[in-house]
Amino acid sequence: MDHIPSKLISHSGSKWELTDFDADSDVSLEYTLVGDKAGMVISPANVETEFTRSGRPEPQSNIVVQGKWECAAASLSMLLDVKMYHVKQAMGKCGWRNDDTGANDKTMIEAARLLGRDIISLKRNEIQRGIGPCSVTVMSLNIKNMCHAITWNGKEILDPNWGRQGRKFYGCEWAPWTLKTRGALLLLDKNLTNAERAEYDEAVRTKDAKELKAIKADILKALQEAS
Repeated sequence: MDHIPSKLISHSGSKWELTDFDADSDVSLEYTLVGDKAGMVISPANVETEFTRSGRPEPQSNIVVQGKWECAAASLSMLLDVKMYHVKQAMGKCGWRNDDTGANDKTMIEAARLLGRDIISLKRNEIQRGIGPCSVTVMSLNIKNMCHAITWNGKEILDPNWGRQGRKFYGCEWAPWTLKTRGALLLLDKNLTNAERAEYDEAVRTKDAKELKAIKADILKALQEAS
């Protein structure tokens, strides 16, 4: 079972090993106490909030560390490989206020387009194993009932809260399909044509779910064929 922490160490020093993963459940991870038959079933958030980071790997890629309310900007900065300053400027032009209202998909998509790249939004059930680089929306580990943006670069998860004092953060060994994400913004290998973008945006604007699903399917198929 890849892209899931395989061993956990509790604050009391007990050691647990991953024994099962249920892709269809939010409480999806089964761990067994080493040297015992005792087991537990927990969520990815439980892993990050209730266990130590002992024995866990560190990211091999550079992380853009967020300031207050800046997770979306930091995530987009890592996804696009564009400096945070320029991402924040672009997001500001698209209505982002750098406050607790956060940033929605529309703001991030428009900001990415200002920076010369195309991204599309995916629902949770559209996130498949092996997905390419994307900004991933998860529930915050630090603020109740708030969402948080992290980045999947195709190899590891990069959380803008990494290393911030007093903050919990997701480790690099996760993946979008094991984290139980709320959705993702997928970076396209090449930009859509003006006609393709107009068709996509019109489907979003009119909330034409059937048309939008068909367009996404075509885009994802093209990405798979190109990889």
